[in-house]
Amino acid sequence: MACFLVALGYGLFQFQAIGSSLQLINHGYLPLASDAARMESSLVRLEQDLDPALGGRLAAHRSRATLHHGIVGERVKLSRQTIAAVIPLTDDEEELANLGSLSAQLERIGVLNGELAMSTAEWLELAEQGRTSEARALQPELVNHRRELQTAISQLSTAVDGRVRRLSERTAGAQRSALLLSGILALVALVAGMMMLALAVIALRPIARMTEQVQRIGAGQYEQRIEVTSRDELGLLAERINAMSDAIRQRDEDLRRRAEAELKQQDRLARAERLAWVGQMLAQITHEVRNPLNAMSLNAELLAEDLEALPLERRQESLEMLGTVRSEIERLEKITEHYLALARRPAPTMVLTDPVELVRGVARLLEEQLRRDGVLLELELPEVPPVDLDPDQLRQALLNVVRNAAEAGSRQISIRLQRSDGHLELQVEDDGPGLVEEDAERAFDPFFTTKAKGSGLGLAITRQILEDHGGTVLLEPATRGTRLLLRLPL
Repeated sequence: MACFLVALGYGLFQFQAIGSSLQLINHGYLPLASDAARMESSLVRLEQDLDPALGGRLAAHRSRATLHHGIVGERVKLSRQTIAAVIPLTDDEEELANLGSLSAQLERIGVLNGELAMSTAEWLELAEQGRTSEARALQPELVNHRRELQTAISQLSTAVDGRVRRLSERTAGAQRSALLLSGILALVALVAGMMMLALAVIALRPIARMTEQVQRIGAGQYEQRIEVTSRDELGLLAERINAMSDAIRQRDEDLRRRAEAELKQQDRLARAERLAWVGQMLAQITHEVRNPLNAMSLNAELLAEDLEALPLERRQESLEMLGTVRSEIERLEKITEHYLALARRPAPTMVLTDPVELVRGVARLLEEQLRRDGVLLELELPEVPPVDLDPDQLRQALLNVVRNAAEAGSRQISIRLQRSDGHLELQVEDDGPGLVEEDAERAFDPFFTTKAKGSGLGLAITRQILEDHGGTVLLEPATRGTRLLLRLPL
């Protein structure tokens, strides 16, 4: 391709030079040669007409002399116009200098023609007046003027012919050079093309192997790879096929992860709808139950005052029975509070909060209760930056988790705070009895519990709080007890 382009460019350049030379010849030098020939012819005719002038009709000689001098002057004018017209056709310095020289020669011919015309007119006038001796004395000067003019015209004609010959030779040389170089370049291009054809036949042999690999990729075998053994076009194609296989495999993995995420989202929405429905139902039931509980609590207090009037032996037994009733009323009130917390849980109000202080606040709230139950709470709280979260809801979630661990029989609970992969993690681990695999899968379902006491709503509320914050809560396997991981985005 490079050889062909060079040959084409060189040919165009030579053709342009040949065209320019032909334009100079056709529009410049050939008209100039024609004008020089006409001027020579007119000068010869003038000499033939004037030789017998002294013995002939002088009026006719004067008319022919005027005609011939007019032809020479007109041709000089036309030749100078021709030169002015062809100067823009070339930018060659030699040609421009030659045209300038020809223009100067034409100007000299014009001057000589004018002088000869004046001498001829004077000579004819002397002859007409019969002053033959004076006319014969003037004749040598007339002959000299005519010879000078003839010499100048001959020089012009010779210069034009020589220039035409040189341009023709240069044009022929350029043509020969263009043909020779074009032939050589075409031969080189032909040889190179044959070599490229041979190389292409050799290089295209791995295409069958690539075709088989593409068919395997189409069948879903993305793990297969094409071995890249060269850095040419086929090697690049093999790399692209491998990249395509990786891209398809990555796309399938992305689609699978997206599908899993959508399933999780649908599951979360379903759980939220169930919790909302359960919450509405519980809110209505709680509303109906709290009024009788309040009445029962008030009546129990009034009854305790009336029992003071009973005999001592019956008063103690009655107070014990009344205490049992009051404790059960309090337990029912706590259960209704849990239900109301589920039914009335608002959307989180994000506030920039220090997680370390929040965990310490939860520990202070539970300190007395855990001490009475004989539970040791350990904290591992490195310094972390503040996070946007709802402190009340997250405090409730953490309280639910720690209380759930304590009520399950744990004697040691640890809370670890850390940052990992753009998330804030709260890890709560206990040494309790733990959960079997079937129970672990249902641990976050509403009303599911393995404890003798409890509503089964603590972990369900905790997971909903974390999901409302854009986080997750995970139940991880542990060597003993249970480990819960609460993750919040930073």
